[in-house]
Amino acid sequence: MDEKKAVRLGINLPEELREKFKKIAVLNDTDMGTLVRDFIEDYVSNYENPRPQKKRIRRKKAGVNNAEAKTENSAE
Repeated sequence: MDEKKAVRLGINLPEELREKFKKIAVLNDTDMGTLVRDFIEDYVSNYENPRPQKKRIRRKKAGVNNAEAKTENSAE
């Protein structure tokens, strides 16, 4: 970890899940803290700048109201 101030993060997990996670971490020659930090760093880098959403055309903005749309669809 770099020189930045570290804070603790406590989470509640079912005991069985924690034990499985710990066992798998050891089998992969790492520890739970490293895996959680890596996950959080990846998650933040992927989602800190959300992708722009496509703009939807609303019927009212397009000049069509619900009654007109229903009438047009039923006539077809």
